Amino acid sequence: TGYRKMSERVVDQVALKVNKPIGKCITDSIQVDGGSFETYEDVQLLIEDLQKRFGQLLPKSSDAEYLVHNYGTDAETILQSALDSGEEPSMALAWAETNYAIDNEMVMSSLDFFERRTGRLNFRIGSISNIRETVTKLMAKKLKWNKARIAKENLLLDKALLRVRSFNLPK
Repeated sequence: TGYRKMSERVVDQVALKVNKPIGKCITDSIQVDGGSFETYEDVQLLIEDLQKRFGQLLPKSSDAEYLVHNYGTDAETILQSALDSGEEPSMALAWAETNYAIDNEMVMSSLDFFERRTGRLNFRIGSISNIRETVTKLMAKKLKWNKARIAKENLLLDKALLRVRSFNLPK
């Protein structure tokens, strides 16, 4: 993946700086969580299966596609968690996805979630306003944010939204 290539380049640069040899990169042989597909047809089959089984949580077929493209086979775990959450259906999926990202993918900030993990900031910006409060409340609770941290997270997300909507590059 792109991240593997970036990591390889960083390690190569560090090895040059410290003047020590490093072993051969092995990450290409490590299975990525949720990535146990043989073909793209398998991906499509999972999308269809999840849409059938969890349709009440997936109002649009693109929602199942989004989850599978972002989380692979772990999309089923997220959807089951949403069903079991006791949350209102409109927020259950946001709740479950946030929980999963915190517990399994080291998401530690609002921008980690909305920009880096889910890509919502750049590719599904309209979805943020609907789930922002749910995501922020859950992150604050799980990550033990105080009021100042919540305000900072909201400010950073507001700035990022403004940047993306106005096409301004960060300074």
